[in-house]
Amino acid sequence: ITGNVIKIGSSTKLEALVLSNTDVTGTVATFGKFVMMHTLELANTHIDGDVSNLAGCKSLEVLNLKNCAVSGVIPNSVASLPGIEIDIDQTTCELPPRDETAALGASFP
Repeated sequence: ITGNVIKIGSSTKLEALVLSNTDVTGTVATFGKFVMMHTLELANTHIDGDVSNLAGCKSLEVLNLKNCAVSGVIPNSVASLPGIEIDIDQTTCELPPRDETAALGASFP
């Protein structure tokens, strides 16, 4: 798969998106509108931008941003979701302080 993810559309009902290991491009802000999304896997893509744009994704269970060009701090509204699995490059992305998220059941590799 190649191309710009901005063409995904305007539906906010998307529940899962796995684009890992593809040549897609675009900005992570495209995904912030998908409030029902439970899986977002963008590992090994050319997606960039500030991860704070994901604050609206309040149903996430899996977030994989390894080896893509995103940066910033994962929003607490996402990192504190019960049982969420987050996989990020900690050289470009950060998690909020662990004491704010660990009590809520989030898991980090």
